[in-house]
Amino acid sequence: MKTRDMIMVSIFAVLTAIGAFIKIPIPYVPFTLQWLFCAISGIVLGAKLGALSQILYVVMGLIGIPIFTEGGGLYYIFKPTFGYLIGFIVASFVIGELSSKIKNFSFIKSLLCILSGLFFVYLFGVLHLYIIYNLTCCAKR
Repeated sequence: MKTRDMIMVSIFAVLTAIGAFIKIPIPYVPFTLQWLFCAISGIVLGAKLGALSQILYVVMGLIGIPIFTEGGGLYYIFKPTFGYLIGFIVASFVIGELSSKIKNFSFIKSLLCILSGLFFVYLFGVLHLYIIYNLTCCAKR
């Protein structure tokens, strides 16, 4: 891996971490700017490096650095919003793959790439949210 690639991966991991703290609080899952940096990482870095930047972000949070919306640490896997973080990795990869196949980049084509990635964020996020809320509901009974 080239030095430039390592720096760009690190920059997008940090931008995603910063985006976690720029949020609009709504019930259950806050709206943050993490998604913006995730999508841009896929477009700018491509599939593999974009996904690597999001993997780096998730790993940094899981080892205990408080860069997620509600802190950090290994226990964060059991938070209802953790699935969205996994979705960021997949989304960045999907966006990078789709945008690399586009010859004439336009607003509509880039929007379709981004919406395709957003599908995976919500797929993983809502699935994890559902599982966590149902497991904690059943455990309390």
